[in-house]
Amino acid sequence: MPLELRPLLSAAEMPEFISCYLAAFSNPDSPFTHLAAPIHDSSASAHQDRIQGFSARQWFAHSTDPSSRLFKVVDTERNDKIIAGAKWNINLEDPFKNGVPKASAYWWPPGPSKRYTEAVLNRLLEIRNRCKAYIHYRRQGAGDLMMEWAIREADRLGLEIHIEGSPLGSSLYTKHGLRVLQIAELNPPLGTQEEEADEEWRSWRELTNGLRCALLMRPVRGDWEGHDGPEFTPKGDLTTNFWEKQVND
Repeated sequence: MPLELRPLLSAAEMPEFISCYLAAFSNPDSPFTHLAAPIHDSSASAHQDRIQGFSARQWFAHSTDPSSRLFKVVDTERNDKIIAGAKWNINLEDPFKNGVPKASAYWWPPGPSKRYTEAVLNRLLEIRNRCKAYIHYRRQGAGDLMMEWAIREADRLGLEIHIEGSPLGSSLYTKHGLRVLQIAELNPPLGTQEEEADEEWRSWRELTNGLRCALLMRPVRGDWEGHDGPEFTPKGDLTTNFWEKQVND
């Protein structure tokens, strides 16, 4: 299965890219995708509407962010089918130097689901600010291609690498010289008494119970001297969000 790493350059590629992302996080099912890419109804077009809506939001976020780089891994023996994807952010200075932004789950209508999604996203932003990390991923063999590119680029630019991923998948990153700094809980703090009594809010809290992420780091050119723990403030870094789809379908 010859695999190739290629840049993703157009909005037209996003639906297949996002379909790969959603498939990667469907087994096992990730509650985060239900927050970030919800299905709003039970119509025949609901799944396709989900893909198109999430694709449009992700392309807008990418195209308006100068630090963003999108990559796909394709199977050249299957008509260049996308089997993995990556979004790397190249930050030449601390992205939170002006403070931590507040998340807006604008794809949800006003109500408990919107507020709960924003609470989870704000929790994630707090963690990113503390350890400067960002990733959601699904690990298969194509991960090595993306990590090798990241290490070359980070070393060329003299940047640290920071990743946030599933605790179960950390072996890919430690194989490439990263270390686990922390296992962080993503469940948001308790809401108001009214929110915690709301059935819709409670259903989200039950779904996301135990949602965790591993925070990993590789210092500039892999030199660990002076990096004994998670309390550091990088001037710049290279962070990622990548995943892989099982290719047995």
